[in-house]
Amino acid sequence: MHIVESSACSCGFVNEDEFHFFFGCLLFNRRRIILQNVISSVAPFTLRTLLYGVDEFDFTENKKIINETLKFIHETKRFE
Repeated sequence: MHIVESSACSCGFVNEDEFHFFFGCLLFNRRRIILQNVISSVAPFTLRTLLYGVDEFDFTENKKIINETLKFIHETKRFE
């Protein structure tokens, strides 16, 4: 299951939480720029947007945001 006792990130940051993963981890900077460019063109680039979409958007618009978030997760290979 790859469970570890420490909350430290493999980049050396003391606490790998969702904010660090999506916005701060140096290991994923290149892929993050792509995610940020795509999301920022339609919505605020925030954790809430990435995880839940935007309240004012319809299903199709939110699906695009969530798909880009999932693509980021997949392409970083963080959870493999």
